[in-house]
Amino acid sequence: MAAFLEMDETGVYVVGHGWARTTPKGAIDVPPGLKAAAFASAYIVDGKLQPRPMAPSPVAAEGGYILKGCPVGSQVIFADLTGGAEMAVVQIVEGEEDFSFSFPDEGRYRVEVEPPLPFMPSKAIIEVENAPAITKS
Repeated sequence: MAAFLEMDETGVYVVGHGWARTTPKGAIDVPPGLKAAAFASAYIVDGKLQPRPMAPSPVAAEGGYILKGCPVGSQVIFADLTGGAEMAVVQIVEGEEDFSFSFPDEGRYRVEVEPPLPFMPSKAIIEVENAPAITKS
């Protein structure tokens, strides 16, 4: 049995992987000795499998946080984990790729970036106390 990568309808983005005696239609073989799972977040650029770029994660900045270089068309979803509620959804438009934000109260918050293709989504948990702390999840 050989490993294969299942491709999307465009033949560009990897959407799954598996093993089979014969490669399914629309799939591509994984080179011998390599694991299919290693390509789960890949896409084809100029005929070669490449890792898809990641959406940015927030970093601490003066007065709050910033998402640097957020792809246009991304949705940024803010949730208050302490209060158990979604706070806001922001659409990134041209000219706002470096998006700054802050939280009004101490607590635990989740920031998810759902970018357009080819980017991979990112998620971070931010604990707001005396000093901001960011952990990726």
